[in-house]
Amino acid sequence: MLTNFFTRPLELNIGSYVYKFISTADFEFALIGRATVPSNKLSELFRYTKSDLKKESHAIGKIENKILEVLSQPVDGHNSIGRAVKEFDNHIFSHDHNWWNIFIALINKGDEYEPLLRIALFRYTQYLESRQELIKVLYINKGVPDNAKKPALKTRGALH
Repeated sequence: MLTNFFTRPLELNIGSYVYKFISTADFEFALIGRATVPSNKLSELFRYTKSDLKKESHAIGKIENKILEVLSQPVDGHNSIGRAVKEFDNHIFSHDHNWWNIFIALINKGDEYEPLLRIALFRYTQYLESRQELIKVLYINKGVPDNAKKPALKTRGALH
């Protein structure tokens, strides 16, 4: 089991780079900046129709529910987060911010690194929440004339 500080730096191969972390806090700090939507994804979402945005919102909601189900499992030797994540469809993790590569690297490390996988899943849900919020703003503003008063966002979650 990992403690807050590693006896030796944790190395993760993400893409063509090797990242080293000296603690769980160090790892978590590295993920915090990945919870925002990158500008290239923003440009892509601007081109979506209202129907596309609605579909994307529902798909993200399903992914969030799967991840939250895994995160709600008790931390014990019987339920492996790594095994549950391996059973996910490959498309559940975005390539934005190398999320997909991060999860592949963590899964390949094995059960010993489950605390880091748990942190990554939590931070990934924050990324998904950021996408949901952006989609809501775009959905609400699609077709609204520039001179019209735009409605304020009031709810969280998937579009209805």
